[in-house]
Amino acid sequence: MCMNMLDYYSQFHAPSKPEAVEFVTSQLIKTYCEYGVTEEDIRTIASKEYDRFGSFGSLAAWMCETSIRFTNTVENTIRERFAIKN
Repeated sequence: MCMNMLDYYSQFHAPSKPEAVEFVTSQLIKTYCEYGVTEEDIRTIASKEYDRFGSFGSLAAWMCETSIRFTNTVENTIRERFAIKN
């Protein structure tokens, strides 16, 4: 059953740039607002990282792998830019 679902979602494109940026922003804002990072900061970083990231693949790839990798990339850039330790 799971493979049928992945096969189905592999026929659709991954989220657009605005959708991916909004997804990451909503995932990270609660964690980083206490460090003075704003939604706009996250959106700006996510937008730049989106352009550097390369292919996001299909919607199935986004759901299983790419969204996690993209979120981690944005999170690492936020930590570096704002000198936030783990």
